[in-house]
Amino acid sequence: MWITSADPLFPLRESNFRAPVSRVAEGVLGAIPTLATVALLSLSTAGGGAPVPDATAANALADFLFKVQGWNTLIGATFFAVGSTLFSYLFLRGRIIPVPLAWLGVIASVLLVVGLPLQLAGFLNGPITSLMWIPMALFEVPLALWLLIRGVATERSISSNHA
Repeated sequence: MWITSADPLFPLRESNFRAPVSRVAEGVLGAIPTLATVALLSLSTAGGGAPVPDATAANALADFLFKVQGWNTLIGATFFAVGSTLFSYLFLRGRIIPVPLAWLGVIASVLLVVGLPLQLAGFLNGPITSLMWIPMALFEVPLALWLLIRGVATERSISSNHA
């Protein structure tokens, strides 16, 4: 999937692999909740010949595994925000989408790059943690429509606009 999302940017700069790497990291982190779920399953089904853990230790471990699942979402979203920042910057630098839309993407992505680690650390709580996603939605939806309907500006169309 990350290769598909990086395809439009390769003509711009073929040596830039940072944005796809953040998408890979985002995907790899997606496997952690599965491992935590399997660990929770083994805790809940302990017995039947297997050694039964101490109830206090089992509860503490289960609590930790539930927290890991929540942290994973925030860490994956942070990698998404970093990749989105790089993609938005490349869109802006290459002028292959409208400049105001690219700036909105940069600003929305940076807001998440700053806000998500603060949320993970416990400094941001409440409705602001949901509200900080609104600028990203205001960027992502028009960007998708723009790319589906208009596509990206080619080198010829960019040079004819500046002539």
